[in-house]
Amino acid sequence: MIDLNKSSKGLVVKGVDRVLAVKARHEEVVTNKVYTWQISQTLRKDVNVVVAKMFHKRLRFENQLRIRALLVDLQEEAQALIGISQKLEMPAKALSDTVSHKVFCEEDKMMIEALVDVDRALAKMLNSEMAEVAVDNCALFFAAFGRLKNFVFDNHKFTRDAAAQSQEANVESQNGLTLEGHCPGADSQHHC
Repeated sequence: MIDLNKSSKGLVVKGVDRVLAVKARHEEVVTNKVYTWQISQTLRKDVNVVVAKMFHKRLRFENQLRIRALLVDLQEEAQALIGISQKLEMPAKALSDTVSHKVFCEEDKMMIEALVDVDRALAKMLNSEMAEVAVDNCALFFAAFGRLKNFVFDNHKFTRDAAAQSQEANVESQNGLTLEGHCPGADSQHHC
């Protein structure tokens, strides 16, 4: 039996009560291996609460469109990190943990898949000559994740702040600089 309350290493997964309270027509449990503490922490601390909030936020059509756009941004940032780490090898003896989540629709899966993709890329970078800048390379991804969280939590002030940070990070990355300390961190026919 899958335990949603703890990872395979016994670390607490927060917000399980929130997703268990959601009454949806479709639900399933997804389980993923994680290799980095940064993504493990995000999956255990944030994902259940974001999934539950997104479920309710998606009830309005205009919110569905905005959530989808924010998830596309998140996936684009994840793909950029996959590109950076593409030629790097996954460490042979990488330690992992397993975390399970209840999901209700494609958007939930998109968010978790982006986090898992970044986890793999980050694990590769941390075990390579890129180790010193590996976490810094995640700044734009975590800014995109922050924008998604802020939208589903109706935290518009912080959404603007996250957008400003992302813009600042983008300018600095275009100038060959990296940011330090920023990582920890449907359409109308689609019904959840």
